[in-house]
Amino acid sequence: MTDSEFLCRFRSGLVAAWIMPLAITFVVVSFLGGYSLGQLMQTLQHLVSVYAVIGVALCYSAHDRFMRKTVELAGAADDRSREEAEHRVARFPYIFAGLYLPYAAAAPIVVNFSLGEQLGRSIALGDHLFAIMGVAAPASIMMLIALYVFADLVGQFFGPRGFKTHFLSLRVKVFALGVVLPMTASSVLILYVEQAHGGAGVGIFLVWLALVAATLPVAYFALKNFKKGIDPLWDLRSQALTVFDDLDTIIEPVPVSLDEFGDVTRDWVSLTRRMTGYWRELHRTTEHFQTLINAIEEAIAIVDLEMNAVFLGPGFGEWFDDRPSEFIGYKITDLVHDEDVDRFLAMAKEAIDAPDHRPEGQFRLRHPDGTYHRALCSWRHIHLISGEPSLFLSLRDVSQQLTAQERLRAGEIRLRTMMQSVADGILSTDEIGVIQSVNPAASRLFGYEGEELIGSSVGILLPSYLTLALQHASPARGAAAGLGRLVGQGGQEMRGQRKNGETFPIELSVSEMRIGDEHYYVSVVRDITEQKASEADLRTALHDAESANRTKSLFLANMSHELRTPLNAVIGFSEVMQQEMFGPLDNERYMDYVGSIHDSSRHLLSVINDILDISRIESGEMELDDEWLELDEVLGWAKDRAAPAGTSAQHAPIYLGDLDGLPEISVDRRALRQVVLNLLSNATKFTPADGRIDLSARVNDAAGISIVVQDTGIGIPADQVDKMTQPFTQSDNSLARRFEGTGLGLAITKSLVEAHQGHLDIESTEGEGTTITVRLPADRVSELVPSHFEAGRA
Repeated sequence: MTDSEFLCRFRSGLVAAWIMPLAITFVVVSFLGGYSLGQLMQTLQHLVSVYAVIGVALCYSAHDRFMRKTVELAGAADDRSREEAEHRVARFPYIFAGLYLPYAAAAPIVVNFSLGEQLGRSIALGDHLFAIMGVAAPASIMMLIALYVFADLVGQFFGPRGFKTHFLSLRVKVFALGVVLPMTASSVLILYVEQAHGGAGVGIFLVWLALVAATLPVAYFALKNFKKGIDPLWDLRSQALTVFDDLDTIIEPVPVSLDEFGDVTRDWVSLTRRMTGYWRELHRTTEHFQTLINAIEEAIAIVDLEMNAVFLGPGFGEWFDDRPSEFIGYKITDLVHDEDVDRFLAMAKEAIDAPDHRPEGQFRLRHPDGTYHRALCSWRHIHLISGEPSLFLSLRDVSQQLTAQERLRAGEIRLRTMMQSVADGILSTDEIGVIQSVNPAASRLFGYEGEELIGSSVGILLPSYLTLALQHASPARGAAAGLGRLVGQGGQEMRGQRKNGETFPIELSVSEMRIGDEHYYVSVVRDITEQKASEADLRTALHDAESANRTKSLFLANMSHELRTPLNAVIGFSEVMQQEMFGPLDNERYMDYVGSIHDSSRHLLSVINDILDISRIESGEMELDDEWLELDEVLGWAKDRAAPAGTSAQHAPIYLGDLDGLPEISVDRRALRQVVLNLLSNATKFTPADGRIDLSARVNDAAGISIVVQDTGIGIPADQVDKMTQPFTQSDNSLARRFEGTGLGLAITKSLVEAHQGHLDIESTEGEGTTITVRLPADRVSELVPSHFEAGRA
């Protein structure tokens, strides 16, 4: 029933209910007063019409507005509005009766007043009271009829909407009947007496009121007895409802009356106890089945023959986004891939046609993420309790299983391919040393064909090693025991034996492997025949190299004596001639020649010294004689002796930084002087006369001390910096034509610095200059190592 239809029928009932009191009044007054209906109708022209219009309009409007608001609240979504609507429905009968009874009681008074005005005479009080007495009973009956009609209408509208309130309770109806029916009988009796004796008085009205009042205790007594009969049913109802929340509830005996209500109560107690027992058993059975269903990992469903889901188990949450109950009635085929639907339906038909058969197959089913997963589906023909034929479907997502199987097969293929293509021999043995598998490389290595080795003892391949193992273990465990000793030992060298009896050197690595309860050894065998031959060649080469080194050392010793001694004589005699110690040379050209001889001899001696120094360094014969000395003294000495390679070439000035406060350092004096002098000589050689060379030193706290030589010379290309510390190397070989030098200076310098546990850094930009830093560690600086300083001073 729609809202508009309900309100239309309700308004019609209101109009009829509010017209009835006036109509009843006309009939009663006409009967009791002997007036004709024509006379009564004329009263409508006076006060009656005003009363009727105002009364009906006001009451109709009030009740209509009240019910429209109730309907509006009933349609709201919130619980508070719905609860208020239920309260309004329950209050309506009392509001209706509260307005209807005064309206009906006033109707005869209004009609009598109108008759008095129309007839030109006054109406006695007794007539008014007598009219009220005559109208009261039929008006009350009409009110009850109207309420019963409204109760049926309200029940049809609000009942389906879940309202649980009482529009007009059964107790109120019983009490009302208990009052109205005796009142009606009293009214008929009084009217009869009035008609028989004539005249109406206040006394008769009071008698009527007394009779009506006497009905109230009778009605109360009847209501009380009714309550005694119906209360046990209410108690039974309350107990039965608690069973649904607490299965341990026991239906207690209820007091019953010895009448029809008692019979009904006793029967309902028996039925309720049986029903609660059935409910408990049903609940336990349901819990058992639900537990079983929840324990099933597979997704299970019951579908009808049209493939509509009748039941979906929890496992279907994977396929329905964890909301399987919302998809009851959903077509299962909507999950199946379009290309698999026909085969899916064919398998379902196969299950229907063969009830004892349980077909199964793999299908692609749509996952909530939109992808399709492989599922193994199984069908079975069943009949529900209703007898309706249905299908039981179970499915399991096997996508991961299939993927794992494919990966396993791919892994096996890769492993087999590696085993067949690897150059090393690989074989596996069981716990007693019997060969279980072997790759082609192992078969070729030992001279066997294919899988000829499988099933043989590993002892035939390693007889020399495993003979020793047999001395410490039983014959059955000897081979395995021998391999067990090699587990985790890395590659072990031993002799292997080929099929033809030939032995050859091998390297054997053994690892342990467990598969379930079975124990295996995996051995990797490598033929090291060529490696052994190479090692023999290396030993021969090493012997030759050592012999050559001894020859070189002998040559250098001879060169030191045979070259340096004559050079020192040439240098000494040239200095005597330059100084004209035995008289003048008289010829200036002789003096120039003598100068050239002197400078060239010194240069050649410097080259020989460099070669001897690099030879000693490479042979490890360089020994340092550390001592604590003043760093500023070494830097000043090197600055004073730094000069260009040429005889009289102009060179860039050398600026010595602030040396005040420099600490003592523990170094080899000669070696450090050579380091600084080499760096300054390089700087003067490659820096033009208008350039600049700076020599400085600084302490770097815990990092030690740094000696820095910075120039504005020609610089070094970026790709040549790393090569500058290699012997006989210059930044550009073409420089040999412009600048003299062997290319040994930086190599010697680097070696000497590293011999002091230091480090040589080179930073250079071609065309701008070079910065070379010598970094000595903190344990060679007196300020950073006080104990060393004190020891040196001592």
